[in-house]
Order: sequence, then structure tokens, then C-alpha cells
Amino acid sequence: MIALKIHEYQELAFQEFKSAALLCSFLEKNGFHVQRGIAGMETAFLATFAKKGSLQTSNAMPDDVVVSFNAVNSSLTGLMAGV
Repeated sequence: MIALKIHEYQELAFQEFKSAALLCSFLEKNGFHVQRGIAGMETAFLATFAKKGSLQTSNAMPDDVVVSFNAVNSSLTGLMAGV
């Protein structure tokens, strides 16, 4: 399960390289186009999905479905994670 794996990684803020790679890999395997390193952050990414035959775009059109997901999962240095 992805959530358990991310919890195991216990990565610090802006250093979530394993977690980002895991999420991007999952999305790509399920048909998403993934752009890594957006907004000047190495661990940030944008994933877009388009029906077969339609254009993939990062600019949402009025009839498109847009889902935003923001994961904040940082271990605190010196504290036990998962408490």
C-alpha cells in the first residue's frame, strides 16, 4: 500500500524524493502524464490524465475534471514519527 510505504520512508520536508518517485511511478503506470520538478521544487509534480484520442494538457478547460492533491508528510527531526 502506498500510504504505508510513504510512512516507512520518514522523509524530511522538501526531501521527499522516495515518496515523490513512488507516487509518480504509480500515476504513470496508470496512464497519467507526469511532469516532475514543477514550481521550482524537485519533489513537486503535476499529473494529467486524458481520455484516449484527446490532448493532454496542464491547462484545465471548463468541462475538465480537476482534482488537486497536496500531501504533507514530513518527519520531524529528533522526534519519533508515527506517534
